[in-house]
Amino acid sequence: MRWKQMTVWWLLGGVGLAASPAEDLYTQSTKVLQDYYFGYSTQNLGTLINTYRTELEDACKPRVDTCPVEVGRSTLEHLLSDLNDPHTYYLYPEESVERDRAQAGQGSLTPRIGLTTAPLPSKERVVLFVRDDGPAFRAGIRAGDLVTAVAGKDLRETAADGGNLIAEYTQKNQPFELTVQRGSNVLNFTVQGEVLMQAPLPTLTTGTGLPEGVGLLQIPDFEAYQEVGTKVHALVREANTRNLKALIVDLRNNEGGLLMEWISAVAPFAPNPAVLSVAKDEVSRLEYRRGSLQLRVNDVLATTFYSIRSPEEWNGKLAVLVNKDTASSGEYFAYFLQKTGVKIIGEPTAGLLNTASQTFDLPDQGALVITTVKSASPDGTPYPERLTPDILVSDDLTARAGTLLDPLVRRALEEFELTL
Repeated sequence: MRWKQMTVWWLLGGVGLAASPAEDLYTQSTKVLQDYYFGYSTQNLGTLINTYRTELEDACKPRVDTCPVEVGRSTLEHLLSDLNDPHTYYLYPEESVERDRAQAGQGSLTPRIGLTTAPLPSKERVVLFVRDDGPAFRAGIRAGDLVTAVAGKDLRETAADGGNLIAEYTQKNQPFELTVQRGSNVLNFTVQGEVLMQAPLPTLTTGTGLPEGVGLLQIPDFEAYQEVGTKVHALVREANTRNLKALIVDLRNNEGGLLMEWISAVAPFAPNPAVLSVAKDEVSRLEYRRGSLQLRVNDVLATTFYSIRSPEEWNGKLAVLVNKDTASSGEYFAYFLQKTGVKIIGEPTAGLLNTASQTFDLPDQGALVITTVKSASPDGTPYPERLTPDILVSDDLTARAGTLLDPLVRRALEEFELTL
């Protein structure tokens, strides 16, 4: 879970530049770490910084004035590895650009078909998520499909990785064929990569084996500022208009995103969601009230981020799916609903539930993501490290192959007392 970005060289003010690009990057990064880090690492940060500064100086001795930035990056990554806080890490420039675009609600600059897949031992790939504005969705591919061949190449027989094959043909800017298995049917779909200008947003699926009146609401992440929460409200409105009686919120493989977005996205399902963020020198409270996201710092209203134009409420049945890769804001969303009595189904989550991070731009065009706050319920009770589901079900990829009705979805339907 992250706050919005800050820029390191502005924060450092009068800190002078080091003698080389490598030392400059290391000096500015470690200054921000010292000023803002507030996580649960048991390592002594000052000792780590000094230890790795010595390592950097040794590596740069032959070229003190020109030591390249790559040496500084490598040293910084070693330090962060020893710090052992998964919410604190370095982003390379290209990764930073991708994240900036995602948080601005923009898509990747490279062609995509709008498909997220994961490999099976057979090398075939299960479709986990299909964005509803991409070529794959328009062609007819859906979550749960099993990709068995790419451009005629059987994934079980080719030496190439299936994910790399899909990416390779997507970049060619030419139509190619994906063969998928759906239940007992083998289907062929023609797709062509295109630049998707918008970041992936939540989708609502009905039919495809789900009982009448049930919808599957998939939230791939909480990255796009002012977009994810707004889209969830719109999809809940659609569910209400269509008289759906039950929703399954699927947070599997949701690795998190922005604090503001999970708060606004959970609001249709629970009244007045809020979270406390305890930093080194202040306590802030982000809350959703009457359609608006407000931030209070030390009990004083600091800002209103944005308002949902048409807020929606859900009063039907609800269940939430998670797995070991549900992290950060995905964990927050599920945990908040669990405390209201909503059943959480799946696997224990990744373990990033009790902290939040902030992203700091670096002078090499990369970024440093730092744990800056410890999270708590509005009453001050610290959040646990991870979420334990009410109903434990293994999220076996093999069981998700070729069907939307995997064991977690089926268990949710049992909770709704619905049969197939």
